[in-house]
Amino acid sequence: AGIHTVFPDQRGRLVSTGTLTRIDADLTLAILCPGGPLSLRQWLTRYHFAEELTIEDMGSEACLLELFGPGALQAAQRGLGISLAQVAAGHLAGAIPGEALWLVRHNAFGLPGLRLVAPADASASICRRLLEAGVSPLGETAAETLRVESGTAGPAELTMEHNPWEAGLAS
Repeated sequence: AGIHTVFPDQRGRLVSTGTLTRIDADLTLAILCPGGPLSLRQWLTRYHFAEELTIEDMGSEACLLELFGPGALQAAQRGLGISLAQVAAGHLAGAIPGEALWLVRHNAFGLPGLRLVAPADASASICRRLLEAGVSPLGETAAETLRVESGTAGPAELTMEHNPWEAGLAS
């Protein structure tokens, strides 16, 4: 299953936030907020102890698509040909035959949804299939409005000028 977490510096200020999902015993998928004064790689190098840790940045090789809203799960089922029962446990690896993909259940702004991680070259095909299944794209302005209305912390609150409590991330 996945968990939302924060990565603070030694003073308790935010370095980054993200969602960690255990895929199997040796693999954890980390979806992190972009930017920040320190890279998470630097943070982990400094603060991890004796664990064996390999970090692979998939940023240029992968794309992240988020579906959320009342019909998001059903649209994913129609457009991608997956069974919702398959992702009932929280995540599913290799969900679309022939395409390396992780599906992770993820609630955004209090709405049910999915995060899809796929190879960058598969994103156009996946987007087309989702649009054909009735998914409506959400623009940046609408997404920001939804974020603010739901009280979800965003880039302005997730800086080293704030700590998790000030950004509403304490729970």
